[in-house]
Amino acid sequence: MSVRMTRALGLSLLLCIALGTPALAQGRIYRWTDAEGRVHYTDTPPPPSAEPDAPKALPAPAAPAEAKDKALLDQAQQGLAAGNVDALVSLFRYFEEVVSARDAAMDRKMVGYFLGLVKQGFGRAQGFQAARALSPAYVSARIESAAAEQWNTSDCLFKNYMVKTVFSEGANRRPVELLFTVCTGPRVEKATLRQVEFRFTNPDAETSKRTREVLTRTIEEARRLTGSRP
Repeated sequence: MSVRMTRALGLSLLLCIALGTPALAQGRIYRWTDAEGRVHYTDTPPPPSAEPDAPKALPAPAAPAEAKDKALLDQAQQGLAAGNVDALVSLFRYFEEVVSARDAAMDRKMVGYFLGLVKQGFGRAQGFQAARALSPAYVSARIESAAAEQWNTSDCLFKNYMVKTVFSEGANRRPVELLFTVCTGPRVEKATLRQVEFRFTNPDAETSKRTREVLTRTIEEARRLTGSRP
């Protein structure tokens, strides 16, 4: 499976299915740029000559949140508990100051679509606790707004925060670790979200199936919006 998109699409769609241990990844979507400047989405690693847009391994958990980071994380958790997708979408940064209104709107729409699928498949979060370590077994999906080059040239300092919760949908309760990557720092007036990853720990077959559906349907929607073909 592969997706080719134009550079006009600023969204860096980063979803990953990781099964067994964090070192074993299956179904990962790689975003990279070829020598002619075209952006590609594939489920195989990019060739050596490509410019990879995918992020490096997750850094160690950050220190306790500063005030503006904590305010952002509180809002994100409230949105997840209420099932308020729009509230979560508003917390991401879309670089409206440097990209067209159309591109920013498309990024925002894709983030909302992904979060809506998570809500539809897994329900709402039920309470939160700080997470000091990650579980060795999980299935996960994550999304990042904007493109890597936009983040790399921004004034952001990136911090990572981990919390754990339980998502409830009907009679089903699924433990989840949430990893928030936050754009913050002294030159950033208001902290914003760069990326959110949902790690469903100790997943059963149904959880893995639903997570993969989130991946597949988000990619299909990105293709539809951009007129791309597999």
